[in-house]
Amino acid sequence: MLDIPLVIVPTSDLLLLAADICRMHLISPYDAFYVALSQREGLPLLTADERLVHATYSKGFDVRFIGNTLL
Repeated sequence: MLDIPLVIVPTSDLLLLAADICRMHLISPYDAFYVALSQREGLPLLTADERLVHATYSKGFDVRFIGNTLL
């Protein structure tokens, strides 16, 4: 694991985007930061949180479910 290149992104760099996502899509601030980071990096957000998947579905976010069921 020491060979994996990690990039630290301060939450302050994501604050405005996360706040907009939180307010516009009624998701928690905590989840909004992950969605904002995903958008900023141009990478999908993988989650087992069905609620987050439903909240972001068809709203231009690449949030993918990685669990056993999706209601």
